[in-house]
Amino acid sequence: MKTPEMGPSPKQAGVEDQEGGIEEESEFREQAEVKGITIHSYKDPEYEDYCIYLPGIDLAEGAKKGVADQLIRIDQDPEHAKAAFVKAKELAETEPDIYDLYKKLEAFIQDLREE
Repeated sequence: MKTPEMGPSPKQAGVEDQEGGIEEESEFREQAEVKGITIHSYKDPEYEDYCIYLPGIDLAEGAKKGVADQLIRIDQDPEHAKAAFVKAKELAETEPDIYDLYKKLEAFIQDLREE
């Protein structure tokens, strides 16, 4: 019995995600809002790494508090992206200051990279 051929992957077929980029099925992408803190996790097409994006960070205020960006690069491992996203949501439950959350999450992600 002949196995039917599979069609092209979404990327091969040129299927675009909602934001206009091509998204593969295996890529991790999530977003959440926890206690007023918006958290996005996605694979950045420019860096080719997963990232956590915290749009609530004001860059001018962040500069005063030692936070230079709204984005934290993770790496190319989707499991690390999932772990960082879960950690970001946990921190948002208990850490009201988004700048302190960023620093704690950045340290957590650094530890993930070193595993």
